[in-house]
Amino acid sequence: DILSKVAKEITKEHKDIYFMLMGDGYYRKQAEEIAGRNERIIFTGSVPRNLVPEHLAACDILVNPTVPNPDGTEFFGSPTKLFEYMAMGKAIISSSLGQMKDILEHEKDAILVEGGNKKELKEAIIMLMNDKQLREKLGKNARKKVVREYTWKKNAESCLLYTSPSPRD
Repeated sequence: DILSKVAKEITKEHKDIYFMLMGDGYYRKQAEEIAGRNERIIFTGSVPRNLVPEHLAACDILVNPTVPNPDGTEFFGSPTKLFEYMAMGKAIISSSLGQMKDILEHEKDAILVEGGNKKELKEAIIMLMNDKQLREKLGKNARKKVVREYTWKKNAESCLLYTSPSPRD
């Protein structure tokens, strides 16, 4: 819902921006209600897996606005979506929580904002909206990093490092 709130505010102030919110689930209806009837905030619903790259490619900025856990426990989630964003070579805005803060570097390959901070998220979107050079730099660096460090091959190689010793050891 935080992205819906920010998108609603930004589209009121800036007529040259569109938001595409992909996916379905528990909070979609609430997010749609927050956004209201706004032709510049598009809710795609579930997107077939083979069409996800096409949808991501249509965007200039990819946003991962994760919020802290309500009970205060450390956030933990799969970084797969983040790796997909990085592979697209697009500018990323992400909450500085859990694995996101460990994988991404602020102002090097992403813009990190405090999880749940609507003001920071809005400012980051507007900043990147107005700075094509920074968007391109962040996207290029994120792409290089994911190819260098976070491919499935790299993941499999790191798993080999943690295999149990052979019976002779």
